[in-house]
Amino acid sequence: MWGSRDWSRRITPRLHVGMVDEELPENERGKKWKHKSWYIALTQHPDLLKQLGPVKSLPKTGTTLLLFENDVIAFVEQVTECGLVVWDDGGRIMNGYS
Repeated sequence: MWGSRDWSRRITPRLHVGMVDEELPENERGKKWKHKSWYIALTQHPDLLKQLGPVKSLPKTGTTLLLFENDVIAFVEQVTECGLVVWDDGGRIMNGYS
């Protein structure tokens, strides 16, 4: 995961955000990716789903992160301030690294 302050930090008391992309050495990011990609790593402590759940009708497989409203706002601020997402002339959100 990127180690810079912009990309590996706690953005709320519960939520840590990090970025992984293909420029990292393979031993730090896993398998070699075929194209320029980035992934966001979200870590929540405590796990609100375990703390507040269960929540009816969530998928039975996969991993669900239950985000509090302040966490969502902080996450959106993070990805826009760092340029991962931008708005086009029509007001639609798009990948800032396209």
